[in-house]
Amino acid sequence: MEARQNNSPCDPSAYDNLLQSLGCTFVREVANRRGSALFQVRRGNTLLALKLSVSNADDGVYDPIELLYREASVLRRLGTLADNLYIDHGVFENRHWLLLRWLDGETVSEPCKVYRAIEDDRLRHGTFLNLFANILRKYVAVHTAGFMHGDVQTHHVFMTSEKPALIDWGLGKHIDDKDYIYRGGLVHFVSPETAKGMLIKAPSIPYDMTTEMYAIAAMFFILYTGKTPVYYGSNDVLSVPLEDKLKFVARGDIVSFKKIGIKPFPELESRLRKCLNSDKDERLSSIAFLQEIQAIR
Repeated sequence: MEARQNNSPCDPSAYDNLLQSLGCTFVREVANRRGSALFQVRRGNTLLALKLSVSNADDGVYDPIELLYREASVLRRLGTLADNLYIDHGVFENRHWLLLRWLDGETVSEPCKVYRAIEDDRLRHGTFLNLFANILRKYVAVHTAGFMHGDVQTHHVFMTSEKPALIDWGLGKHIDDKDYIYRGGLVHFVSPETAKGMLIKAPSIPYDMTTEMYAIAAMFFILYTGKTPVYYGSNDVLSVPLEDKLKFVARGDIVSFKKIGIKPFPELESRLRKCLNSDKDERLSSIAFLQEIQAIR
């Protein structure tokens, strides 16, 4: 993320009173854009994460303040299933904030760059299968409790020294939530039915467990191959307009490992394709997906 200059609505110097009220001191800015910011702060000897939001959604699909309060609600209800990330949230002098546990580590994309370079097929396969099983266990626990993350992508799986953690729950939901509005996500991870809704700019797009399973499989495909599961008509992905990418996703055509130059691993590829099926009713549940991944090992 690109950091804004000091005139940002989330300029850390504007939050001195809030930090003082929370008993925290500013350490560093982690991210700051589109009406939201993430700061690392310190309370006593403990590092924490402080999310801040202002109403500035004119350049985005979602209101940052709504996302912050939804994340707070979901994390508080999930508790240990979300690694007890939630500490507190509120509003201070019209500034909306969410205080979270600080996690040391890196996004899952980083170790996968190393894993993809492992020359021994058996070792590389085993490393990825173990990683995918560990990540799936997190989703299984969340799904079993009736929750969905809502924004599955590589940057939202964080690898700590202990285990993977799911972060950024602004689009999280429980299956019984009635006020949930979903308008789409990052194109590489959205299902064909979601892409169709995004193309027509639907005010609300259905999101259920099958939608989430497509995203999880797309994430695993990207982590293992370094490529997107959908070919956008050009190898220069950044040059393809979003609308064109969505049209390719909506078609439901998934590239093969062979076509993108990846050595055969049919046991994994076939299982990914089950969850990347354009027929949502044919996709595996997270429990079934975990069982099938474990069966390879």
